[in-house]
Amino acid sequence: MCKNTMDKQYIENRITGDVKPSKSQSYNKSTIKDKVKESSGITIITLVVTILIIIILAGVTINATLGDDGLLRQAQLAKDMAENSTLTESEKMNKLAQEYANMMTEDEEIEQSKGLSAAEIKADAANTYGDEVIGYTETGRSGKSDLVETWRIFYADENNIYLIADDYIEPADAPNGKGGRPVSSSGSRYIGFRNVVNDYAGGSDIGLSNPAREWLDTYLDSSYGTSTNNNMKAVAYLMDTNVWSSYYGDGENNAEYAIGGPTLEMFCASYSDTHNPGLDCNSVTSNGYQIKLSTSSSYTTYVIGCL
Repeated sequence: MCKNTMDKQYIENRITGDVKPSKSQSYNKSTIKDKVKESSGITIITLVVTILIIIILAGVTINATLGDDGLLRQAQLAKDMAENSTLTESEKMNKLAQEYANMMTEDEEIEQSKGLSAAEIKADAANTYGDEVIGYTETGRSGKSDLVETWRIFYADENNIYLIADDYIEPADAPNGKGGRPVSSSGSRYIGFRNVVNDYAGGSDIGLSNPAREWLDTYLDSSYGTSTNNNMKAVAYLMDTNVWSSYYGDGENNAEYAIGGPTLEMFCASYSDTHNPGLDCNSVTSNGYQIKLSTSSSYTTYVIGCL
């Protein structure tokens, strides 16, 4: 028993390298061999177990890193969530901005639906003349429509609002004269009256029944009311509410009537509502209208610097 104990102690010490055997020590070789085998077997098993543990840990680590719920996946999800969160916030801001714009548009439409009376527009002429008219589309008696893209307020009196096209019309959009003769043109934005004037006799064609006659009262009350000059025939064409309304006003849902352009009297009235001093053009001589600043005491044939 004592010998076996010594042998065991020696083997254990040999393996650990702590002691060297002395000459006086004796031991059983068979016992040493068995012990070595036993010790070696334990070491291999331990190694296998260790390797298995390492493999298991590596598998766990890889799975924790690369698996469906791994760290990399979680990091990517976190990144995507952050980006989506940013995008969502941007979308929210855009949505709020759009809702605000829609609200402002609705308010404008409500305000426009209320409308302003002619008297209110005239009272605030400095801020209303020249404004674009929203939602107005002309439809002529002949079925033509949308010939003018933008209409603006030109003038208003106590009962009526007068609109003007924002730009020139094309020759093709000018109506024929009352006898069916067309205007002539040599290019865009140019309208000639050489043909159409033959449909008119002159000043006599602008009768008292013409609703636009008020804008030529001073002119027509003079000898020009019977003029047969070609210039007067051209004026008669431009003042022919029948042919112009066939393109630009039906007298029902749209303008009561339309004419080919503002008269000088209408221009002076509009200018005087928005400028100080204004313009007077109520004097007619054999040369036509005379004009003056409202602060001047005498008429002349022209005014410098009024525009």
